[in-house]
Amino acid sequence: MRKHIFLAVVILVFTFFPSPGKSFTLTSHINNEIIHLSSTARHLSQGEVVKVTLASAAVAGASARFNGNDHAFLSSKDDTYFTLIPLPFDMKPGRYALTVTVDTTEAESRQFSFTVNVSPTDFPFQRITVDKQYVTPTDDVMERITNEIALVKDVYASGSAAWLGTGTFIIPSQGTIRKNFGEKRIFNNERHSIHKGVDIRSAHGWKVRAANAGRIALARDLYFAGNTVIIDHGGGLFSLYCHLSAINAREGNLVAKGTVIGSVGATGRVTGPHLHWGVKLGGYAVDPLSLTSIPFD
Repeated sequence: MRKHIFLAVVILVFTFFPSPGKSFTLTSHINNEIIHLSSTARHLSQGEVVKVTLASAAVAGASARFNGNDHAFLSSKDDTYFTLIPLPFDMKPGRYALTVTVDTTEAESRQFSFTVNVSPTDFPFQRITVDKQYVTPTDDVMERITNEIALVKDVYASGSAAWLGTGTFIIPSQGTIRKNFGEKRIFNNERHSIHKGVDIRSAHGWKVRAANAGRIALARDLYFAGNTVIIDHGGGLFSLYCHLSAINAREGNLVAKGTVIGSVGATGRVTGPHLHWGVKLGGYAVDPLSLTSIPFD
């Protein structure tokens, strides 16, 4: 007979995600220790972020599996952990399984299964006219673009495993926010692309601040994005700030939330001064505004 008897009594049965905005809450006992699981999301639709929180003094480790990917839980505060799960903008709407595996301090393992209903998002559409060089680059420029794509890919692949953020995310600049994440674009009636961020229309030179604490993973000029800063917040989460008129950040430095990292500009492929603010989570582009709706305190 095992020295420790595994007890798992569900006190509050989880709810399935019947509609956008719904979340689950589940409480269990394992070896007389309470395990509490809950989720938070602005919406359960394409392009959003889901935060799953685990609270227990009995946890030795935990992971979640969703849409074919594994997500590690990060330490938040005493006996509390969380993981962030992306709902990619191009994922097919429907029902998806979410499985959370909890390893206890008593060398036990327990799985909790949920169903996530991902609803479609009605993404906008826009035709844009820009300088021809940003639609049909020369061979020399294409070499630069190829090198920059590889550089940014390496940046996203070398993030911190530990959480570097502090509290809830903030909007990084003043101005008019265009809710144009996922916008389908046609440049000069030729080039098709998907807009993987939101644009904040601001006056030239207005301050741009770090949306949360982290490490400056990149701070340099890119062909399409112009003067760009990428911040690594840990746990596979990065924020991106493009088209800056000036960069006030140095690669490798740690920055606090709200630190000025640059100024609004019109560098790269633009039609006027604005801040392009993007977020990458686990390699997927997600709507930055979904993060500001999730508490991290």
